[in-house]
Amino acid sequence: MSGHLADQKLFEEIDERWQRADEWSFPKSISIGWPIDGTPKAEDFRRVSIQYYQASRSICEMVSGNKIEDYVASYPVIYLFRHSVELALKAVALHQTGSSKGGHDLATLAGMIKGLPEWAKAWIAELHRLDKRSTGLRYPDTDVAFFEAGSLLSDWLEKTERLHSALLGMSQTRI
Repeated sequence: MSGHLADQKLFEEIDERWQRADEWSFPKSISIGWPIDGTPKAEDFRRVSIQYYQASRSICEMVSGNKIEDYVASYPVIYLFRHSVELALKAVALHQTGSSKGGHDLATLAGMIKGLPEWAKAWIAELHRLDKRSTGLRYPDTDVAFFEAGSLLSDWLEKTERLHSALLGMSQTRI
């Protein structure tokens, strides 16, 4: 690493150098932002859920295009999707009940939601059994349920789209 980069912070305040016409223009960046008042709303959870979901899909596109091996991408893809589901469940719970308290436990979060279709409950239960505390897919030495199972990429894309879309729809529907 050059001395110039070593002397800089990893993140910096956004200024005029970052301005661009739209999200497809340059300069590109890695940046975050959240509400100043610190009170997340259902829409905030929805927005971040969509970002994790899109990142998961983008990696799947890289796998499909032979830009990365499927076995290299599997843990990150599943983790990003699992987290998108957690955030979407929190959006629905916040929308329906006014509370998103449920930690990282997908079963607890799913149990808070009214009107969740049976197929969605079953798929969420699978994700929960795989990684109950949201640590197993992030660390190699945790209690992730080990078994050999998978999903063909085309099936994974279809199923994850169905589940994520259903949850996002529920986070906006009047109950």
